Amino acid sequence: MAIILSFSFIMTGYIFIIPFPFYLNTLRNTIIAISEENRKIKANNVWLLLIPVWNVFYQYIVITNLTRSLNFEFKKRGITYSYENPAYVFGMLYCTMFIICCIPFIIDYSTSTGISDILNIIGYIIWAVGIIFWILFWIKTNNYKNILKDGLSTTEPNKN
Repeated sequence: MAIILSFSFIMTGYIFIIPFPFYLNTLRNTIIAISEENRKIKANNVWLLLIPVWNVFYQYIVITNLTRSLNFEFKKRGITYSYENPAYVFGMLYCTMFIICCIPFIIDYSTSTGISDILNIIGYIIWAVGIIFWILFWIKTNNYKNILKDGLSTTEPNKN
């Protein structure tokens, strides 16, 4: 069972490669839509997320700087939005879930008690939750990019 789970984890990693450049392009275009004085990260720096292992840590920097940039840009333009750091929570949750989901696969539990299989299943569940947060972050970021390009205010009520 562990071999099947490990193989499927590798295969889903390959499937993940297909939409990732589109995701990075969305991040890049969102940063481009922000005025230069409000940018906390260079637009082309998002492509550094393609570097394996480095991306695990750098994604936190990208998300933090992107959401800070959005925050400053919205304040400058007088655009109302619902949260102080737009999309920050979804971004941090997706990053954290992807790190946590790897723990069961890194740790070798080669006992005959079946603990290894249970940990792998838990890892997949956490991975699936991470994918959901990643998609939500991507959608939110794309929506904020469109708001900046159109100069509109968000439809969500301001909770501040």
